[in-house]
Amino acid sequence: MREIGGNPTVRIPDTLKALVRWYRQSEVRWRYVSNFEATARYRLSRKSGLSVEQRRTFSELVENGIAITSATQFLEDSAVFDELVKSTGQLVEARKGDIEAARREVKRPGSKTFLVELLDSEPILDIESVYVRFCMQPEIIAFANAYFGMYTKFRFFNIWYNMQTELPPTQSQLWHRDPEDRLILKMFVYLTDVDEGAGPFTYAPGTHAYGAIDSEPQSFKEEFVVAPRSNDEQMAVIVPEEQWVVATGKRGAIVFADTNGYHKGGWCRESDRLLFAAMFTSKATTTGEYFKRAAPLPAKLPPDQKYALSIH
Repeated sequence: MREIGGNPTVRIPDTLKALVRWYRQSEVRWRYVSNFEATARYRLSRKSGLSVEQRRTFSELVENGIAITSATQFLEDSAVFDELVKSTGQLVEARKGDIEAARREVKRPGSKTFLVELLDSEPILDIESVYVRFCMQPEIIAFANAYFGMYTKFRFFNIWYNMQTELPPTQSQLWHRDPEDRLILKMFVYLTDVDEGAGPFTYAPGTHAYGAIDSEPQSFKEEFVVAPRSNDEQMAVIVPEEQWVVATGKRGAIVFADTNGYHKGGWCRESDRLLFAAMFTSKATTTGEYFKRAAPLPAKLPPDQKYALSIH
């Protein structure tokens, strides 16, 4: 029973409540209400199709929530990747002191000491930098838009330096979902070889919004961490371990993943890991940007880039 405007109580049927709940959580509302403009603009101005490798990667991403390719296969020109490698090498050299200081603190519990964000926690959005230019390459942004079926927003980028640790997995090294949106496309570009001892990104296929698995594993609250986490045993009940995708790869490997599905990574037991990470979401994301703006955008940008980078 519910009091409405001081009038006698009116019973709202359970079926109506269920319908309202479905609508609030549905893709229909997310796509055609919250993201109507982005969806319409994409469908009206969609460019020509993806390449053979991009279509293969796209199909795997939709089916499993994760797909692995490489800079040489996915990009028409790997020059920007070569520039990214060079710039990151210079950055690692410049931040060597910070990296070693973090390494000495890696055994201290309660903070994410196993990870150093080399561009700091809120990098500056400079569209002339190689980090932003890499993400604004036509192949990358077209792929993101195709996965969402709409113009997407660029929300995050950074260089992650994960260091070797002998401690048990913690925080993002445990299974979890990202909370930003209904669909979340993250891109991880490996800047060092990543084998099973270097904390490869690992994914439970089918747990994304397009997947068939809607059950959630048992979880626990970790000290100093708000979001619930699950260990391997808990996840294996939902998705058997033999089905997990362990994204090992050589330098230049690119991992695309919808991180609204269950994933983990960065538990480097034998060697350090270096990668470039970026994220695209819809306009309707529940969180903001993970970078700072220092200057207005140029007046002339391609429509998809302008939408991705502009403030909404």
